[in-house]
Amino acid sequence: MKIGRMILAAVMILLCAGGWITQAGGMIGARNNWQAAVAEAREYESGKLLQKAIESYERALSIREDGEVRQEMMEACALAYQENAITRSVYKSALEKSCKLYPKTEAYWVRLVEFLRDTNSYNDAHKALGRAERAGAEGESLAALNREITYAFTSGAQYFSSYSAAPDGHLSICNGERWGTISSDGERENECDYQYVGPYSDGTVALFCTEEESRLMDGNGVLQAVVQQKVEEAKAYGDGLLPVRGNGKWSYLNPKNGTAAGSYDDVSAYQNGTAMVCADGAWRLVDTSGNPVSEQSFSDVRLYGNGDYSPAGLISASVDGVWNLYKADGTPALKEFSARDLDCWLGGGIAYQDESGLWGFVDKKGKTVIEPQFQEARSFSGGLAAVYDGKQWGFINEKGALAIDYQFQDAGYFSAKGACPVSTVDGEYHMIILRFPGGK
Repeated sequence: MKIGRMILAAVMILLCAGGWITQAGGMIGARNNWQAAVAEAREYESGKLLQKAIESYERALSIREDGEVRQEMMEACALAYQENAITRSVYKSALEKSCKLYPKTEAYWVRLVEFLRDTNSYNDAHKALGRAERAGAEGESLAALNREITYAFTSGAQYFSSYSAAPDGHLSICNGERWGTISSDGERENECDYQYVGPYSDGTVALFCTEEESRLMDGNGVLQAVVQQKVEEAKAYGDGLLPVRGNGKWSYLNPKNGTAAGSYDDVSAYQNGTAMVCADGAWRLVDTSGNPVSEQSFSDVRLYGNGDYSPAGLISASVDGVWNLYKADGTPALKEFSARDLDCWLGGGIAYQDESGLWGFVDKKGKTVIEPQFQEARSFSGGLAAVYDGKQWGFINEKGALAIDYQFQDAGYFSAKGACPVSTVDGEYHMIILRFPGGK
């Protein structure tokens, strides 16, 4: 009995030893095959036989995944794609697989995003950046690509010499002779066929003038009123009144009955029953009858392009050269703030100039959110703000980082749909349109 057990134990030992030997032999064989495939791939690559090199690298990696060998294969793939030895789809698949296997490796994500950018696949590049962020990949190169893709833009084909913008982004434009309009998404809306087009009131109503007549039309082209008087210049229509200029003075025209009231040096458009008017060097807030609504007067008021005095609900104005934000009743909105100059508030950071002459940004509570450092600046709109470095204009994001390089002679405000008028040549403007408005 004991002899039988001893024999059985010996047999089991021999069987296990044989298994270990077989397994060890298999591992040695796999290692040898892996090493041979890697050596073969490198030899092919040195001889510029890139397709064969990639096949050998893939065979090696199918035996055992290795980070260094994966990187070598991707170098071969990049060179093969550059020399048209492999197709776009093959290269993209290799890039995607590398990112999946090594999700925290910045270099693979950078290559993938650059490939998608260079093939004009901006939507896919933007999605890849989101995947990289969720995977935890990070680095300076990836961050730079993120800014580049997020704030990539296309340029509109229509050029114009001057424009007037509403806060929602609608533009009345002039090509030097005739007038037309551009919608808030930066696309041509009305050809430059008009003698004059007044500024929009937040995209709803504008004055369209031909040689025969002048009409107030809404954004859908529906006639609101026929204006009998000839209008040379106007601001946005509001509260039933149209600010018009004639003989060097501004007045308010009621299109329904043809009457005009007031005679001012300058005026704003009416908003919510009140307007800013300037007479004898002083600005005052008045109601639709022209009566002052407060005793407060201002030495200057910042008007938006279409004539709005309070685009987002607060007034940028100065008293004796000191600028602040004011409420609709004329009282200061910020008690602990003052500036040498102040742009309109459009809902985001407000551009202001301090005593040094430099421009920075504050929030609506008067807290500095970006320190003064720019030669000139415009308030945030659509998530970006135009800034001037003394030579050219560019755009920063809300973190203060440069989003669009300094390259423009002039720059305006972005609409919520990502459109903004800019100039690259003095006296000539065109639209730029973000591929991802608001960075989304």
